[in-house]
Amino acid sequence: MWGQPVEAQAGYESLANAITNELNYGHLSDDESNLLLKTRICINLRIKSMKAGTDDFPLDEIKNIDQVFKALYEGKIIAFPIILQKYKTTVAEESEAMTARLTKGGTLRPPPKPTLDGGVHLSIIIDKIGLKNAAQYLDPFLTISVLDKNGEQIEESQDTPPSNIRDDNYIYFNCTVDLQTTLHTLPAGSAVLLEFKHFKPKGEYISTKSWSFIELEEIKPGPIVLEIYEKPTDRKRKKLKLLSVKPLYMH
Repeated sequence: MWGQPVEAQAGYESLANAITNELNYGHLSDDESNLLLKTRICINLRIKSMKAGTDDFPLDEIKNIDQVFKALYEGKIIAFPIILQKYKTTVAEESEAMTARLTKGGTLRPPPKPTLDGGVHLSIIIDKIGLKNAAQYLDPFLTISVLDKNGEQIEESQDTPPSNIRDDNYIYFNCTVDLQTTLHTLPAGSAVLLEFKHFKPKGEYISTKSWSFIELEEIKPGPIVLEIYEKPTDRKRKKLKLLSVKPLYMH
């Protein structure tokens, strides 16, 4: 990645996208997410510097991110090795970019057009999620993904708009998610994954608090109540630990 400018820039962009995917999966701890978020800021600063033909964010500085990847690989948390304030940027700026799509109303897609083979598309109405101290969460939203039995993505994830409607134990979403893949084309063992996320002002990033899922074989018309599991999200749906002993569920 330290070689020719064109190849290096492409490598940086690929790495930034890979980090974005890791952050979106929600399987990292808060400290790990914070390290990766700051790493992505540095990569984007280096890309901007290269495009402008300047050395505003020098090569010697970007090499320091190797320390972050080494630490994460070893399961360690370290102090971030680059002082971002020197470059007139903050984690808040990156978080603003991350949350821009949310403040504009989420990324829910419209119902797909009918298929020629008469395939049925699933629409999920999300009413509410039960959480202790529900009022404490800032800009809460849900990410909905369709996964196969191995946890691989089948279609693009969708985010609900953030909700400010809540009471002591519930956050209300009252929205409809239209899946884009017809039911009969989903492979056996598929599931719909719902991750509850919120903005953490202290670390200035988006954190996954909990998750729920429904298997393809369990989908049926009418109300469904889902258990809520604590993070990290297990996309293969094997490691399940209830978030709370209280009778709080996803509706």
